Amino acid sequence: MNLGFALYYRVALCPDPGLEARLLTHLRDERWGLNRRRDDRWTASFYPRLKKQFARVSLNLGAEAMEWNGPYPYMAYGWVEEGGDEWVVWVRELAALLSPVCGIVCAWPTRDQVVSDASLVKIDDGLPEPFAAQCEVAFRLRRLIGEKARHPRWGTFLHTSLVERIGGLERCKPLASLVEQEGELVYIQLTASPSDDYEERRRALEALMSPILL
Repeated sequence: MNLGFALYYRVALCPDPGLEARLLTHLRDERWGLNRRRDDRWTASFYPRLKKQFARVSLNLGAEAMEWNGPYPYMAYGWVEEGGDEWVVWVRELAALLSPVCGIVCAWPTRDQVVSDASLVKIDDGLPEPFAAQCEVAFRLRRLIGEKARHPRWGTFLHTSLVERIGGLERCKPLASLVEQEGELVYIQLTASPSDDYEERRRALEALMSPILL
């Protein structure tokens, strides 16, 4: 199973050398074999040392901080093949550094699907419905992320203000195997493993989140 993530945040990394350094240290984790191989003024991208490995992480460095629900959030996204629990923990640690307003952890059988869902860029056949349409909406209305959230996946990150608008943590707990809050960020994981059948739970969470979805 291929795992991916997308985090939407408004922390500016360029003006904070300490935070940027902590992030870069985290992203160079040897378990994933990622090296910083592509850079421009606003983006840092990490790729595996071996081209045959399927992994990548990219993030916007950001020049200035924005209001938590301001327009056009910065974005970090990535994927890995067979990441397992260690990858999920690593993504959650990254989220703790970035303080996202929302985000997802997605699981798909093909590489094209996980890349399409994480990056919002359709690759070849891309995703089945309704997921393809959800990604199109997220790309088109991404300026609203913060006030709204992406549709849930196997793992979902939500700012506490969004969780409060759907009834709080107690409304989420019956729908997932894991619901944890750290600071102003809530992580919801539908099942213990992404290989489990979680579609019924995902639809139930999607229904609960309907007032805050893009």
